[in-house]
Amino acid sequence: MWSPAPPSVEEAQQRYSPGQITSIYTSPELPKLVQESLKTYPDAILHVLPPYPAAPFPEQPKDFAETYAKSATHAYLLQALHKARLIKTLEEIELIRKANAISSRAHEVGI
Repeated sequence: MWSPAPPSVEEAQQRYSPGQITSIYTSPELPKLVQESLKTYPDAILHVLPPYPAAPFPEQPKDFAETYAKSATHAYLLQALHKARLIKTLEEIELIRKANAISSRAHEVGI
C-alpha cells in the first residue's frame, strides 16, 4: 500500500482556501502550540492516543508527553476513532466501491 507524503506548509496554504483552515503548523511545533493553548484554556482536556508501548501508534516524544500530561486523557480518543471507522457517508461508500472495482479488475487482468 502506498500513501503520498503530506503536503508542505506552502503547498497546503495554496491548496486550501481561506475559511477552510486557519493555521498550518509542522509536527515539531506541536508541543509549543499545546503549551500555549493550555495556558489560554487551563481547563481544556486534550484527547490523546494511548501512550503504552503495545499501542499500534508511533511513540510520542517524551517532551510532548510532559507538555500535556496534566491536561490529557486517553480514555476516549481511541474508542472514537474505532467508531469513526465504522461510520461511512454515501460518498465514502461509493469511493470504496470504486476502489474495489479497480482492484478487482487489476486482479482479473493479472496486473
